[in-house]
Parts: sequence; C-alpha cells; structure tokens
Amino acid sequence: MKIEGEWRALLVTEDMAGFISIADWYAQHAVSPYSDEVRQAMLKAVALAFKKMHSINRQHGCCYVRHIYVKTEGNAEAGFLDLEKSRRALRRDKAINHDFRQLEKYLEPIPKADWEQVKGVLLRHVIVVGQIRRISVVSGTTTNSHLDFNIAFCPATTGQNFPRLNKG
Repeated sequence: MKIEGEWRALLVTEDMAGFISIADWYAQHAVSPYSDEVRQAMLKAVALAFKKMHSINRQHGCCYVRHIYVKTEGNAEAGFLDLEKSRRALRRDKAINHDFRQLEKYLEPIPKADWEQVKGVLLRHVIVVGQIRRISVVSGTTTNSHLDFNIAFCPATTGQNFPRLNKG
C-alpha cells in the first residue's frame, strides 16, 4: 500500500519460539558449555539454513551475526531475521560471496574454527559438476576468476543426479 506517496509493506512471519541469536548461544556456551554433539548439530543447522537460502539464489543482503538464530533443544535448527533487504541474486555464487563476506567482517562471537566448519558442511552439500569460480568464500581457496562453472545443491545423503545449474 502507499502511505504519503511511498510504498510500504508489512511482512508477518511465524514466531521463532525457542530460537535465540547465535551470539546469545555462544554467550550461554561460555558459561555452561554445550556438548560437542550439540555444537556440531547447531553448526550443521546454520550451514543448511544458508544452503536453503542460497540454493534458490536468495541473498540475505544484510547478513550479520545478530541475524542468525538457532535452536538446539531437540533437533537443531537455524534461521534468519531481518530479511527485508534480501533479494534474488542472478547467480548463486554471488549470493554466497556477498552474504559470507559481509558476515565475516564482524564474525564475533563465532569462533573462526566454527565458521570454517559451517563452510565445510556447506561444501559437503555442494556437488561440483564443473569448475568453480567466485565461490572461494565457501572453499577458502583462491580461484581464477575467468573459469566457468556449474554447481548443483542437494543433500549429501542422496545419490540422485541433479540438473546442472548454469551461471548467469
């Protein structure tokens, strides 16, 4: 709707009951450490939340630690807040690079080793069917920017073949 000549919108989402910010999770972990199994499950949930978002070429657009929420009671889950600046990216690798570069500028309180593990989990869910370019944020390596690539996302547990996802 337009209010005073400007477009306005209201997004109503389901309550994230039981979720806390990842910063609060690490603060609680510092006082009363969670088991390594719980921490591993939480990191995997964060990686899978990024995978879900990026696999549909969706870029958060304003990705900071305060926007990542986790739940570790029962099955670990993760989600994002403040998606008002999210947008559809033309290419998956651009969405990943944008969000991860932005997040990595202000990664505290996530330990660097935990963040590398999140990226490692994400990599295990990426099937590379060609050469990769500009996905170095995920792999942690430098690649030549002139190489073409095709990637497909799928759960690591499936043996299904997925269609090639061409750049652009």
